[in-house]
Amino acid sequence: MRVTLGLFSLPILGMLSFPALASSDATWYSRDDSDFLEFQLGAFNLLPKNTFAYGLEYHSDIKIFDYVKPIVGILSTAQGAVYGYGGFAVDFYLERRIVLTPSLAVGVYGRGNDANLGKVFPEFRSSIQIAYRFDDDSRLGVEFHHISNAGTSSSNLGAETLLLTYAYPLQKLRNDLFGEDRGHLKGCTNPCGTHKPMPLSS
Repeated sequence: MRVTLGLFSLPILGMLSFPALASSDATWYSRDDSDFLEFQLGAFNLLPKNTFAYGLEYHSDIKIFDYVKPIVGILSTAQGAVYGYGGFAVDFYLERRIVLTPSLAVGVYGRGNDANLGKVFPEFRSSIQIAYRFDDDSRLGVEFHHISNAGTSSSNLGAETLLLTYAYPLQKLRNDLFGEDRGHLKGCTNPCGTHKPMPLSS
Protein backbone atom coordinates (compact mmCIF):
# COMPACT_ATOMS: atom_id res chain seq x y z
CA MET A 1 0.00 0.00 0.00
CA ARG A 2 2.87 2.37 0.79
CA VAL A 3 4.41 1.70 -2.61
CA THR A 4 1.06 2.41 -4.29
CA LEU A 5 0.63 5.71 -2.45
CA GLY A 6 4.21 6.69 -3.26
CA LEU A 7 3.79 6.05 -6.98
CA PHE A 8 0.45 7.84 -7.02
CA SER A 9 1.83 10.90 -5.23
CA LEU A 10 4.71 11.66 -7.64
CA PRO A 11 2.59 13.18 -10.44
CA ILE A 12 0.47 15.05 -7.87
CA LEU A 13 3.55 16.67 -6.33
CA GLY A 14 4.80 17.60 -9.79
CA MET A 15 1.54 19.28 -10.78
CA LEU A 16 1.18 21.14 -7.48
CA SER A 17 4.75 22.45 -7.58
CA PHE A 18 4.45 23.87 -11.08
CA PRO A 19 2.68 27.16 -10.20
CA ALA A 20 5.42 27.96 -7.68
CA LEU A 21 8.14 27.36 -10.28
CA ALA A 22 6.55 29.04 -13.27
CA SER A 23 6.30 32.81 -13.65
CA SER A 24 4.65 35.07 -16.20
CA ASP A 25 7.93 35.62 -18.04
CA ALA A 26 9.12 32.00 -17.83
CA THR A 27 10.43 30.59 -21.12
CA TRP A 28 11.56 27.15 -19.96
CA TYR A 29 8.18 25.60 -20.65
CA SER A 30 6.25 25.82 -23.91
CA ARG A 31 3.04 27.81 -24.31
CA ASP A 32 2.30 26.88 -27.91
CA ASP A 33 2.98 23.18 -28.54
CA SER A 34 0.55 21.45 -30.86
CA ASP A 35 -1.92 18.87 -29.64
CA PHE A 36 -0.62 15.40 -30.44
CA LEU A 37 -1.31 11.68 -30.70
CA GLU A 38 1.02 9.46 -28.69
CA PHE A 39 1.70 5.89 -29.83
CA GLN A 40 2.77 3.47 -27.09
CA LEU A 41 4.43 0.02 -27.01
CA GLY A 42 5.72 -1.86 -23.99
CA ALA A 43 5.01 -4.24 -21.12
CA PHE A 44 1.97 -4.29 -18.79
CA ASN A 45 1.92 -5.75 -15.24
CA LEU A 46 5.72 -5.83 -14.92
CA LEU A 47 5.72 -7.82 -11.65
CA PRO A 48 5.38 -10.75 -11.16
CA LYS A 49 4.90 -11.28 -14.91
CA ASN A 50 4.30 -9.03 -17.90
CA THR A 51 2.38 -9.02 -21.16
CA PHE A 52 2.84 -7.03 -24.36
CA ALA A 53 0.93 -3.73 -24.28
CA TYR A 54 0.08 -1.10 -26.86
CA GLY A 55 -1.83 2.14 -26.57
CA LEU A 56 -2.90 5.43 -28.08
CA GLU A 57 -3.17 8.70 -26.15
CA TYR A 58 -4.38 12.15 -27.20
CA HIS A 59 -2.88 15.28 -25.58
CA SER A 60 -4.92 18.43 -26.08
CA ASP A 61 -3.34 21.86 -26.62
CA ILE A 62 -6.05 23.39 -24.42
CA LYS A 63 -4.50 24.72 -21.20
CA ILE A 64 -6.14 24.96 -17.79
CA PHE A 65 -4.45 27.50 -15.48
CA ASP A 66 -1.97 28.06 -18.34
CA TYR A 67 -0.18 24.71 -17.97
CA VAL A 68 -2.49 21.71 -17.30
CA LYS A 69 -3.55 19.85 -20.47
CA PRO A 70 -6.40 17.31 -20.80
CA ILE A 71 -5.54 13.82 -22.03
CA VAL A 72 -7.60 10.80 -23.11
CA GLY A 73 -6.41 7.36 -24.15
CA ILE A 74 -6.73 3.61 -24.37
CA LEU A 75 -4.29 0.82 -23.46
CA SER A 76 -4.66 -2.82 -24.54
CA THR A 77 -2.65 -5.98 -23.85
CA ALA A 78 -1.97 -9.25 -25.66
CA GLN A 79 -4.03 -11.03 -22.98
CA GLY A 80 -7.18 -9.08 -23.79
CA ALA A 81 -7.10 -6.39 -21.08
CA VAL A 82 -8.38 -2.95 -22.07
CA TYR A 83 -8.07 0.27 -20.08
CA GLY A 84 -9.80 3.46 -21.26
CA TYR A 85 -9.08 6.68 -19.36
CA GLY A 86 -9.14 10.45 -19.22
CA GLY A 87 -7.13 12.89 -17.12
CA PHE A 88 -4.61 15.71 -17.05
CA ALA A 89 -0.89 16.18 -17.79
CA VAL A 90 1.76 18.87 -17.27
CA ASP A 91 4.92 19.41 -19.34
CA PHE A 92 8.12 20.41 -17.50
CA TYR A 93 10.93 21.50 -19.82
CA LEU A 94 14.16 20.45 -18.10
CA GLU A 95 16.12 22.07 -20.93
CA ARG A 96 15.54 22.94 -24.58
CA ARG A 97 14.62 19.44 -25.69
CA ILE A 98 14.04 17.27 -22.62
CA VAL A 99 10.43 17.17 -21.38
CA LEU A 100 9.29 15.62 -18.10
CA THR A 101 5.53 14.94 -18.07
CA PRO A 102 3.63 13.74 -14.98
CA SER A 103 -0.04 12.88 -15.46
CA LEU A 104 -3.08 11.64 -13.54
CA ALA A 105 -6.09 9.83 -14.99
CA VAL A 106 -9.11 7.74 -14.07
CA GLY A 107 -10.75 5.11 -16.23
CA VAL A 108 -12.48 1.80 -16.84
CA TYR A 109 -10.57 -1.51 -16.86
CA GLY A 110 -11.62 -4.77 -18.50
CA ARG A 111 -9.21 -7.53 -17.50
CA GLY A 112 -9.76 -10.11 -20.26
CA ASN A 113 -7.27 -12.85 -19.34
CA ASP A 114 -4.81 -10.42 -17.78
CA ALA A 115 -4.22 -8.98 -14.30
CA ASN A 116 -7.08 -8.70 -11.81
CA LEU A 117 -7.05 -5.11 -10.55
CA GLY A 118 -9.99 -5.55 -8.16
CA LYS A 119 -12.78 -3.79 -10.03
CA VAL A 120 -13.86 -2.34 -13.36
CA PHE A 121 -14.32 1.30 -12.26
CA PRO A 122 -12.74 3.44 -10.99
CA GLU A 123 -9.17 2.51 -11.84
CA PHE A 124 -6.68 5.35 -11.32
CA ARG A 125 -3.48 5.86 -13.29
CA SER A 126 -0.44 7.86 -12.14
CA SER A 127 2.27 8.30 -14.75
CA ILE A 128 5.66 9.86 -15.32
CA GLN A 129 7.31 10.27 -18.73
CA ILE A 130 10.58 11.67 -19.99
CA ALA A 131 10.92 12.47 -23.69
CA TYR A 132 13.17 14.09 -26.28
CA ARG A 133 11.42 16.85 -28.23
CA PHE A 134 12.34 17.39 -31.90
CA ASP A 135 12.15 20.65 -33.88
CA ASP A 136 8.74 19.71 -35.33
CA ASP A 137 7.30 19.18 -31.78
CA SER A 138 7.28 15.38 -32.09
CA ARG A 139 8.60 13.48 -29.07
CA LEU A 140 10.32 10.14 -28.40
CA GLY A 141 10.17 9.01 -24.81
CA VAL A 142 9.85 6.42 -22.06
CA GLU A 143 6.85 6.28 -19.72
CA PHE A 144 6.18 4.43 -16.47
CA HIS A 145 2.75 4.28 -14.89
CA HIS A 146 0.85 2.59 -12.09
CA ILE A 147 -2.81 1.58 -12.31
CA SER A 148 -4.88 0.69 -9.25
CA ASN A 149 -8.27 1.31 -7.65
CA ALA A 150 -6.57 3.36 -4.89
CA GLY A 151 -8.12 1.27 -2.13
CA THR A 152 -11.73 1.64 -3.27
CA SER A 153 -11.99 -2.18 -3.35
CA SER A 154 -10.93 -4.85 -0.85
CA SER A 155 -8.60 -6.16 -3.59
CA ASN A 156 -6.09 -3.53 -4.72
CA LEU A 157 -3.21 -5.34 -6.40
CA GLY A 158 -2.35 -2.69 -8.99
CA ALA A 159 -0.16 -3.03 -12.08
CA GLU A 160 2.93 -1.25 -13.37
CA THR A 161 3.54 -0.54 -17.05
CA LEU A 162 6.68 0.51 -18.95
CA LEU A 163 6.20 2.00 -22.42
CA LEU A 164 8.21 3.39 -25.31
CA THR A 165 6.29 6.38 -26.70
CA TYR A 166 6.25 8.48 -29.86
CA ALA A 167 4.13 11.64 -29.98
CA TYR A 168 3.09 13.01 -33.38
CA PRO A 169 1.98 16.69 -33.51
CA LEU A 170 -1.45 16.93 -35.13
CA GLN A 171 -0.88 20.50 -36.28
CA LYS A 172 1.80 19.18 -38.62
CA LEU A 173 -0.81 16.90 -40.19
CA ARG A 174 -3.34 19.74 -40.44
CA ASN A 175 -0.72 21.92 -42.11
CA ASP A 176 -0.01 19.24 -44.71
CA LEU A 177 -3.69 18.49 -45.39
CA PHE A 178 -5.33 21.90 -45.09
CA GLY A 179 -2.52 24.46 -45.08
CA GLU A 180 -3.49 25.73 -41.62
CA ASP A 181 -1.11 28.05 -39.84
CA ARG A 182 -1.30 27.67 -36.09
CA GLY A 183 0.43 30.99 -35.64
CA HIS A 184 -2.72 32.65 -37.01
CA LEU A 185 -5.17 30.32 -35.25
CA LYS A 186 -3.67 30.35 -31.76
CA GLY A 187 -1.58 33.49 -31.64
CA CYS A 188 1.68 31.53 -31.61
CA THR A 189 4.97 33.34 -31.80
CA ASN A 190 6.12 30.92 -34.54
CA PRO A 191 4.22 29.60 -37.57
CA CYS A 192 3.02 26.01 -37.30
CA GLY A 193 5.44 23.51 -38.72
CA THR A 194 8.38 25.87 -38.07
CA HIS A 195 7.94 26.10 -34.31
CA LYS A 196 11.13 25.47 -32.37
CA PRO A 197 11.60 24.93 -28.63
CA MET A 198 11.73 28.15 -26.66
CA PRO A 199 15.12 29.05 -25.19
CA LEU A 200 15.77 28.67 -21.50
CA SER A 201 15.43 31.72 -19.34
CA SER A 202 18.73 33.05 -18.15
